[in-house]
Amino acid sequence: MKLENIGKANLIDGMKKSYSNAEELLNEVYLLQTNQKWARAYALCQLSIEEMAKVPLLFDLLINKINGYPIDYKQMNRKFKDHSLKTILSIETEIAFFKLYKQQSGAEWVDGAIKKGEEFINNIEELNDFKNESLYVTIKGNKFQSPNVIIDEEKSQSNYGNALLRKIMFKKLVEGSENNIEEIARMIKENYENDNVNVESS
Repeated sequence: MKLENIGKANLIDGMKKSYSNAEELLNEVYLLQTNQKWARAYALCQLSIEEMAKVPLLFDLLINKINGYPIDYKQMNRKFKDHSLKTILSIETEIAFFKLYKQQSGAEWVDGAIKKGEEFINNIEELNDFKNESLYVTIKGNKFQSPNVIIDEEKSQSNYGNALLRKIMFKKLVEGSENNIEEIARMIKENYENDNVNVESS
């Protein structure tokens, strides 16, 4: 089934199920880390991040449907399936949350978090390589490398921290009833339009 054939209620259901599945994956990551299986924990954590990225993607599609905006379904369907694009979307959404938080709070520490997110996007191929290297024996410098040599505790824990952060951020997008989620979408649309009006009048 393609995204253009899915109604608003099913989009919300997809958001909730994607979030729930990502949460289950993270629970299993915790079990792997408890047993110091760092490489496999990293792999599963990255899958959780990709699954969680479906939440803002479907939310964006919901906003466009509610407000009658034009939708590039070809691009949406590609993002829904492409692993690297989902990782980028997840990071971009995280950056957007941080920027909004800074706007509301003025917290200077947020700049560091935004910069870190932008660095991740610039090194997206490396992140994808780490996911493959956490599962398979690979060749580096003309030598075979096992996953547990490439992915250590620090890399695994860092990725887990990133996933937990996104889990907290995306929670607001999936909790509550269909009406609540649609109301959030309308609020985002109103804020966006007000911002554009302020920019044009300044």
